[in-house]
Amino acid sequence: MDSNPLIQSLSFSLNVDTSRILASIVMNSKHEPKGRRWSNKEEVLVVSILKHSPRPYAFLRSLFPLPSRRTLQFLLNTVQFRTGINAHVFSVLKDSVQTMSDKDHMCCLMLDKISIRKHLQFNQKIDCI
Repeated sequence: MDSNPLIQSLSFSLNVDTSRILASIVMNSKHEPKGRRWSNKEEVLVVSILKHSPRPYAFLRSLFPLPSRRTLQFLLNTVQFRTGINAHVFSVLKDSVQTMSDKDHMCCLMLDKISIRKHLQFNQKIDCI
């Protein structure tokens, strides 16, 4: 990917994530849709575009070879979430705050409650209700 002179010249003016996606687009444009390969980092970057707003994702997908919605949904399904407070989320937040400037430390953390349903089911896969 880095051997492409166009990518090398553009990488000086783009951030790392944008350069990564651009290089993957160039590399995958030579392959048929089912032959395209994406790294986890590239898929996560595209998921962030999709989850931020589906319209820009659809527009970019019409112009460039990007991972399909099905590929991105498969990636999201691999993430295990349970009820309660997720310690991993707080760990990532802690690491992010350490790299922020002082002016960026102000934030608001909102938690939402959900209504509890009458019918509970036991999930054998993760051994919880």
